[in-house]
Amino acid sequence: MKTLKIIIALILTYAFIKSGIDLCNEEPENSLMYVIIILVFLLIPAYLFYSATKRIEDKQTALEKKENDEINGIH
Repeated sequence: MKTLKIIIALILTYAFIKSGIDLCNEEPENSLMYVIIILVFLLIPAYLFYSATKRIEDKQTALEKKENDEINGIH
């Protein structure tokens, strides 16, 4: 699931940036508005990257807690 989220995030990032560049080339007078819209849409792949890497951190934290409990003698 983590790999799938990262792949989807990469595809969305490429698509949003490509469409933003195309829109800015077609209508340069509205380019600032398009840049702002694309930056907002880039929050979607950013969240996917975050959620894909957050699960790894949660698992590491749980493993560290288990190791600490074993060291302290709590079973």
